[in-house]
Amino acid sequence: MSNEYRRSSIRLVVRIGALAALTLCCTSVYAGRAAAQGRPGPSVPEPSAPHTLMSVLGQTAAVVEGTVSKIDFTYTDAEGPWTVVTLSNVMTHLGKAPSEITIRVVGGPKPNGKWLMVSDHPQFVLNERYVILLRNTRWHISPVINNLALRVADLDGSEVLVDSNGSLVTGVDSNGVQLSGPVFERPMLNGEQVPPVAAQGRDVAARMNTKQDRKKFIAALRGAADARRLSVAGQFYDLPVEGDDWRATPVAAPASP
Repeated sequence: MSNEYRRSSIRLVVRIGALAALTLCCTSVYAGRAAAQGRPGPSVPEPSAPHTLMSVLGQTAAVVEGTVSKIDFTYTDAEGPWTVVTLSNVMTHLGKAPSEITIRVVGGPKPNGKWLMVSDHPQFVLNERYVILLRNTRWHISPVINNLALRVADLDGSEVLVDSNGSLVTGVDSNGVQLSGPVFERPMLNGEQVPPVAAQGRDVAARMNTKQDRKKFIAALRGAADARRLSVAGQFYDLPVEGDDWRATPVAAPASP
């Protein structure tokens, strides 16, 4: 082999090595940005139907409790309207989560003054305390699994957990989290008003044999996970899957707040 051939081969190897290093560096930077944004990648599984308690817990990254300290609204033509909820003073009961969490939900005011509201999505009330089950899967509309963003409320001197439809948590069994009929009114879309107890809600509540507070609810979830040897684990992603068309989202048409 001639000296010139050797030199050419060495130069080629060096160039290939530099190109590979540059590619690896760019890939690492891109992956780092994606991780910092909290957006699920293609290897993260899609959510499945939460028909049982096991399917709910299996898709749960963390069960957290925190106070809604801020509610913002964003809009772009590409991504549409979003409600951005900041959850502060977070306590993590199951799984792992930071002390402050941002929860994004499709919906909010549009530039024309109308509101986009997704059917059966969680709604939040400013300055209220919530217990929330956060997904460990990809998500498109909300990172809250099965609409389980439960407001801590008072009902005639007793603590209760209330979902966005105004129903109370009454228990946890193999089918999942059990709820009553509506007791509270739905929250206002802008999150600024605490909904009062519906007039018919007191009759519903009076007929209920069980109502669960935070302590009972968390204990029931932990006991169910332990009994089934199921870990609440995984990563919570605070950004949705990229590339969804928000105009195709199924919506309701409520009155403006």
